[in-house]
Amino acid sequence: GIAGVKVVKSTTESTQPSSHSGDILFNFVMEGSMTLEGEGKDPFHLKPGDAFVIPPGLITQYKNVSKDLELLEVSLPGKFETKLQ
Repeated sequence: GIAGVKVVKSTTESTQPSSHSGDILFNFVMEGSMTLEGEGKDPFHLKPGDAFVIPPGLITQYKNVSKDLELLEVSLPGKFETKLQ
């Protein structure tokens, strides 16, 4: 439970706004593309090779998600709470 690593694949074109309670939530775009929107931040288009970190408590949403999106997600701790907004 100290750390978690998984591959997340696209299931929808957009996610609900959410935040998390983890210490670190790191993502690396392996395939596909998406737009990351964060509360108080400009939207950012991501493509293969891009990486991003979502701080705890920041409300974010994934939009314009391609059908082939694959993210490598690394989290500390391995299990954390996701809060839908």
